[in-house]
Amino acid sequence: MNKKRFTDFEKEMKTREYFCEKNIDSNLREQLLIQPNFKKLLDKRIELDFNSIVWRESIDSFENGLNYKEFSKYKELSNEEKKGVDELVLSGLNSLKEKLNLNENKLIKTDAELDKLISDFIENNSRTK
Repeated sequence: MNKKRFTDFEKEMKTREYFCEKNIDSNLREQLLIQPNFKKLLDKRIELDFNSIVWRESIDSFENGLNYKEFSKYKELSNEEKKGVDELVLSGLNSLKEKLNLNENKLIKTDAELDKLISDFIENNSRTK
C-alpha cells in the first residue's frame, strides 16, 4: 500500500482542527507551537490521525468496493484456488483492521500526552503571571 503524505495545507487544517476541538485560543496556540516537545507530539498526532483515515478508507473499499468474486478470472479458478484467494483477501482485510487498531491505540496515547503537555503549560503560565 502506498503511504500517502499530508500536504502542508492538510497539515495546517488538521492543526487548526485539533486546537478548535480542544477549545484553545490563538494566543495559547502560538505559545504551544513554539514548544519543541509539543510541536513534535502534535505532528505525530496529525500523522496518526491521517493514517487512521487511510486505513479506514482501505477497509471500507475492501468491504464495500467491487466484489473480487464477481471478476471473471476469479470465476475461472478451481474451488481450491478460490479458497486460497478467499483466505488471502480475508488475511489482508484482517491485517488492515489490525493496523488500524494499533494506530488508534497510539493515537489515544498521543492525545493523552498532548493533553498533559497543554495542562502543564497552562498551569506553569498561570503560576508565573
